[in-house]
Amino acid sequence: MKTITGVLFDIAELYDGTGRKLAESSTDEGKKVESLIPKHGKPTYLKTSYESLHLPDGRWVLRVFVPLLGASGNRDLVTGYFEGVRIVPDWEKAKIRGAAFQVALLASLAAILCGAAIYPIVVHLSADNQRKARAVLDSHISMMEALGRAIAKRDSDTATHNYRVA
Repeated sequence: MKTITGVLFDIAELYDGTGRKLAESSTDEGKKVESLIPKHGKPTYLKTSYESLHLPDGRWVLRVFVPLLGASGNRDLVTGYFEGVRIVPDWEKAKIRGAAFQVALLASLAAILCGAAIYPIVVHLSADNQRKARAVLDSHISMMEALGRAIAKRDSDTATHNYRVA
């Protein structure tokens, strides 16, 4: 346990399947903040989870819960739990914030470039769609005119009236 405290975590705790603490290791900083971190009961999950906490003094803490699952074919049997707490230093927060800003900027740039690449295609397809709709409309009007002429030829007494109706 001492191997991972000070490097990855400020507090590392190991529990058995019933929630009884088996081992614990803390850095000096971890000992100072342990009383500020909310207590938890026996975890009831089968997958790794984490929670992000902001302490009253403004520090940011990440708490990780890892269930230790049975190795003998029964992957639903929880044999214990690992809890790790990391106090995120200010320099690391700034680094995370900077990386998040870069990712957001890249995603925005990618969206703009994709939009710029797709826009001419959409405009062309829209114009093509309008042209085809106009062609269908013209063919419908031509068909109605032809039907009107056919009716007018068959019944010459009301030819003009039938043409206007058609």
